[in-house]
Amino acid sequence: MADVYRPAGWPEAVDPPGSEDWEASAVEWMLSEVVPYLRGHAVRRYPVALAVIARHVVTGSVEGARAGYRTARTGLRESVR
Repeated sequence: MADVYRPAGWPEAVDPPGSEDWEASAVEWMLSEVVPYLRGHAVRRYPVALAVIARHVVTGSVEGARAGYRTARTGLRESVR
């Protein structure tokens, strides 16, 4: 197979964009790594919808972690020393 372009940060488990099975591999990756609770859901038939949901899940996780980091020191001052 000729060298293929993989964007920076592209997961190894996902075939390169434009390859024959890249959407199927992307769906499997999202279902295993990002939203495993949707594995039995019909959304697997709609890769774009799954990607939108996965993006919201990741964004929410990042925002939640940042909020926790910002408030942990003051919020837990009396509990954790």
